[in-house]
Amino acid sequence: MRPFHVALVALALALAACGGETEPVSTPAPAPSKSERDEASAAHARTTLVLRNASDAPRWVALDMQQTPIDFEIGTPPLQLNGYGHHWCDGPKWNHNDPAFYSVQIDPGAEKPIHWQPISVTREGDCWRGTNLAPGSYAVKVCSFDEIPPLRNMNEKPEGLRCTDRTLTLPASGGDVLVDL
Repeated sequence: MRPFHVALVALALALAACGGETEPVSTPAPAPSKSERDEASAAHARTTLVLRNASDAPRWVALDMQQTPIDFEIGTPPLQLNGYGHHWCDGPKWNHNDPAFYSVQIDPGAEKPIHWQPISVTREGDCWRGTNLAPGSYAVKVCSFDEIPPLRNMNEKPEGLRCTDRTLTLPASGGDVLVDL
């Protein structure tokens, strides 16, 4: 790893320590019973997104500090998968979810488990609320890079981004969700 990238990773980890937190999971309306909420949250907590590099060359994927893939779109228009710049509605107001990312390399034919929490995020006043994605199949656009992603604004799509259309199926019981790059 180049010295610049080591410094970048160290900076991202420091920022995460200051502002990263796990997204609280809110319940969609109508409100299910407590046992149904607990079961749905537990299933989402057990969900692991597994990215597989089906190409013959290394690929890099950009993730934020909560392991949400940055260049990953679910649905049309795309759902917002994480909130940045303010706190979570159910969390402390002083703990902002600041944007920072890092990249992971996935070798040809290899799989990389990402402990991503499958939620859709909405802004409510000055805070963010995450709602569990319902079990089922979703159209997704999965993007990766041929080399280490460049530094960038989180909202811009940099050069070198390679995207493919796939299907993501979230099982009701949690577990691994395999998606090819």
